[in-house]
Amino acid sequence: MYQTIIIIQYISIVALFTESWIVFRKLSSKLHAYLLFSCVSNLINNIGYLFELKAKTEETYIAALQMSYAGRVWIAFALFLFCMELCGIKLKTPLKIGLALCHVFIYVVVLTVPNNELYYRNIRFEMNGDFPNLIFDSGIVHYMFTIMLILYIVVGLIILFLTVRRERDKTAKKRLLTVINAMITESAFVIIQRFRFFDICEDYDLTMLGFALGTVIMLLAIFRYKLLETQQLAKDFITQKLSDGIIAARDADGRLPIIIGKREDGFCCAFESFSFQKLGCETYRELLP
Repeated sequence: MYQTIIIIQYISIVALFTESWIVFRKLSSKLHAYLLFSCVSNLINNIGYLFELKAKTEETYIAALQMSYAGRVWIAFALFLFCMELCGIKLKTPLKIGLALCHVFIYVVVLTVPNNELYYRNIRFEMNGDFPNLIFDSGIVHYMFTIMLILYIVVGLIILFLTVRRERDKTAKKRLLTVINAMITESAFVIIQRFRFFDICEDYDLTMLGFALGTVIMLLAIFRYKLLETQQLAKDFITQKLSDGIIAARDADGRLPIIIGKREDGFCCAFESFSFQKLGCETYRELLP
């Protein structure tokens, strides 16, 4: 069982590294940056947890735990930012800075374990066969971190579902649904691990498996539904935002002229300026190739 878990952990690290590399190569927007942030956070978290599984003493386990939290503390925050950007919701800079500072504070508290009882209380280390276990009671900061995770999940899923409901393009809708599936998968494993629904939760953190499965689902969105194609995302955004208006553009060679006419109550488009003069419109501008 122990060796199987180790193999799964190595596979998840390779998958996360692959996704991070793919996203890095496509990096060209905030959306890509937030997704890369999430991928790298997951990668650091899984590498740290691999060291936790190999730890044989309390000191090495806590050191590996602190390394793992260098990524874990940011995972939900990064995914939340990614979802908001994907849905076209612009968060205020002070809000993002405030949330980031909260996560920095949480990580500083984790770095000082076991010298404080803000995150873990009554710590003791034991080996259950090959599996190292850190037994503890949750501190106030641990509860705060859990509440933040729940809020990220709930708010993120609500926004995603509302965006899916408004979306008209089938491909964009499938893309959003795939992201929702990834979030639900990861959230389900977080809940299972938090409430210890299975005996294996005592020896293995199932959230690692959840993050790995979420990565596979996100890779599906990347390859099948063009999640990282900036041109496609821009097209979807413009089509959605301007669905009640008129989109006019000339071909690259400039073979067809387009004249924009204007009057008090709106605009119109035509190939020749004289065609809209009887409607009371004046020439506003001519589009360039």
